[in-house]
Amino acid sequence: TGAVETLAEGVMMRRSEPVTWTDQTIKDMICAVLDISPSTYSADIGLNKHPRWDSLAHVQVLLALEQAFGLVVSDDMYDRTRTVKDIRSYLEDHISHGI
Repeated sequence: TGAVETLAEGVMMRRSEPVTWTDQTIKDMICAVLDISPSTYSADIGLNKHPRWDSLAHVQVLLALEQAFGLVVSDDMYDRTRTVKDIRSYLEDHISHGI
């Protein structure tokens, strides 16, 4: 998970700028956390919908989001973010979207 920490730290280092996210940021983060090829990534993958995304990996994805974007992982966040689509929706509700 070193790549995720580096990615998350890189995002956090830009905290003086408004915190934003892009589809590419989310893709890079999830591919790094799950250690998957970008070619296997889609908006439909998620908890128990991809062989590498089990409950432990789900917690790791949420912790990477927490670290990168300053979110607090709550029961609500855990329950509402089961797929990449869900994560996008959650981020749209809580932080700004970049280009």
